[in-house]
Amino acid sequence: MAISITEPAPEFWDERLLKFGAAHIYSTKEYARVMQKSFGFKPIFFCSNDSMLLGFEQPLKGVASKLGTGFVAFAPPVISNESFLPELLAAVEEECRRRRIISITIWGSTVWNKPELFNGFESIKMQNVVARLEMPEADLFGSLGHAARKNLTKCRAFSEAVSEGGKTDLGDYYLYYKKHHESEGLEVYPKKFFDALYEEIIENKVGKFFVLRDSDGVFAAGLMVGSFGKSVYELSISSNWEKRSLFPNDILKWHAMKWANSNGFVQFDLSNIAVDAKEGSKKFNVNRFKKKFGKVVEYHAYKKRLGVAKILSKLKK
Repeated sequence: MAISITEPAPEFWDERLLKFGAAHIYSTKEYARVMQKSFGFKPIFFCSNDSMLLGFEQPLKGVASKLGTGFVAFAPPVISNESFLPELLAAVEEECRRRRIISITIWGSTVWNKPELFNGFESIKMQNVVARLEMPEADLFGSLGHAARKNLTKCRAFSEAVSEGGKTDLGDYYLYYKKHHESEGLEVYPKKFFDALYEEIIENKVGKFFVLRDSDGVFAAGLMVGSFGKSVYELSISSNWEKRSLFPNDILKWHAMKWANSNGFVQFDLSNIAVDAKEGSKKFNVNRFKKKFGKVVEYHAYKKRLGVAKILSKLKK
């Protein structure tokens, strides 16, 4: 199995990804451009007839740069058969050592969870909330949690106001996203990340941007989703806290589920939740909200330290 390693995406990249069936939106060349535009991460494409893997090289800065050039985070591996994984991982490690990368992280997938195949890697438990689709809308509504059904029934009229957002909506979207994340002490992504999501995912028709405004045109919430293969993925959500009594987040997630279901997708991945969140904590409340729309699916991420990073890790113990 000859594995090619390139930095510009091969022309056939997304087309070949679709043939594997279980590819993630994070594995697409569109999402690679999002990360490059937003954070300066350099995409690395590993490809053969039987396996594909997209990595994002993130440079080290300052004193840390003396240890190596950076670290790499990989999207979930895409392989035609599990027997090809060892060779793919060997090629990844060899290339990362050549580049003086100090750490490798490979994200797992909710549709393919095989930690026993990642020999030499640390397995990190992850959880996402996933809504299964492919059913009549009435059954899909019935699959929601009681609280979600109650909120959506209460605000049925307001749900008719959902529309597809445009570039002009990004200002309000980012304003409320930033305000919420700062108030919660969460990391705030730069606005260029959301501009890039719109340019690469929404405008290239591998996703949707849903927006909800009240009767006066005031922003209530926005939701960005990516779609690839048979799955739809929540990428980002923003809401106006002053409009919380109208349950805009419930409305947009339900709208995305209906859209995905009617367009032949089989699942809606509401992204990750905090593993082992303590009851009453903010993370626990976020988990509880997402669980209203789907079931918890457990999978793993895999980490391996290389070179100096491995030595320093042992010295700290």
